[in-house]
Amino acid sequence: MAFLEENCVLNILTDGILSECHPFVCGDDDMDEFFQKDALDYTRYRMGKSYCFRMKDDTQTIVACFTVSNDSIRIYESECGSLMNQTRQDAALQLLMPRMNLTCYASMNIMVSSPFFHVR
Repeated sequence: MAFLEENCVLNILTDGILSECHPFVCGDDDMDEFFQKDALDYTRYRMGKSYCFRMKDDTQTIVACFTVSNDSIRIYESECGSLMNQTRQDAALQLLMPRMNLTCYASMNIMVSSPFFHVR
């Protein structure tokens, strides 16, 4: 992360940035296409928001892109029941999920792409 902090600027990915920068290529065709063609539609339709890191000394070069979107983790009744009966270590889970019928928990999905960093 030190490379990004020291050498790059974080920007919201916009039409203007895409048009003034070199095409973003990370080596994964699906990711390349998403950030070049689909990311702005994700923002427009409020499905996610995309950001990019650009070099401080060469703002036409995008070194990394990522999209943040809302998501959820679904827990079905049978899974919840088996979780509650596993071990004493799951006592914390019982405190967090006390016999509630809540089956969907808020979460966040982050998709990262960069030719310089391998994030899995």
